[in-house]
Amino acid sequence: VTELAVWLCAKRGCNRRHYCRSQVLMASSSDAAELTLPDGFPLAPKGCEKPSQRFFDCFTSAGAQKDGVADAAAGARGLAECAALLAAYRKCLAWHERARPQPAAYRVPEAYRPGGDAYGVHE
Repeated sequence: VTELAVWLCAKRGCNRRHYCRSQVLMASSSDAAELTLPDGFPLAPKGCEKPSQRFFDCFTSAGAQKDGVADAAAGARGLAECAALLAAYRKCLAWHERARPQPAAYRVPEAYRPGGDAYGVHE
């Protein structure tokens, strides 16, 4: 998180690095769950094509590692730069989950349960 805070301070052009870093660290600690990929990633369900594609394009370009240089913080930087698009993508996935019909409970007929006639067991 510290590398991300330093990077964000530098990107913002902050002259007061200590203040800026503390603000970024406070925001990142409270929004830590927000800067993670949602459970549905990388799905792009019907109706969520535009927010999905916008987030994927932003994350791909912002989270890319430089040629030949291993950078462990590249993904975190990509998520930080695309936070607004990530929120829209997350909101659309949540909407899709609520809109999707849930399967009804189904009880297997007695004949097909263990110990029933289908198993050749007669009581």
